[in-house]
Amino acid sequence: MFKPSRSLKGIAVILAALALTAVPVFSAEKTPSEPDGLEDESGDVIQAIQGYDPVAYFREGRPVKGKKDYSYDRGGERWSFASEDNRLRFIEYPEKFLPRYGGYSALDVAEGKKIQADPKIWSVSEGRLYLHKNLASLAEWEKKQEENIDRSDYQWPRIR
Repeated sequence: MFKPSRSLKGIAVILAALALTAVPVFSAEKTPSEPDGLEDESGDVIQAIQGYDPVAYFREGRPVKGKKDYSYDRGGERWSFASEDNRLRFIEYPEKFLPRYGGYSALDVAEGKKIQADPKIWSVSEGRLYLHKNLASLAEWEKKQEENIDRSDYQWPRIR
């Protein structure tokens, strides 16, 4: 039977101690001081369009809340989806499904303002998703939709 010598035991103890102290140095885990770019000032994850699935507007014709199991981080925001299929469609063709003007209220963008939209109030025109802050804003948007799109397209690069 093999009996390790004292010097081998000592080396093993030293190596074990070094391995234990080296783990944090080589650890890939994030520390609290390392933001991943998806948190606001309070440390909360920035949830794009309040957690609604951008693909569902087109596939189901209505806003649908996404599920945490089906999410994708893009552009500093977490996008949620109702299904894995919707998530994969978004990843493949994000420009097709992203709301115009960063998801801000489309009519307010036309007026040079960035106002939070309500993702339950929306419209689609020429295959593009527009969000609105309230029903009055949606009605006003639709009265002169082409003109409002032109105005918003002009203003958006200036205020984004």
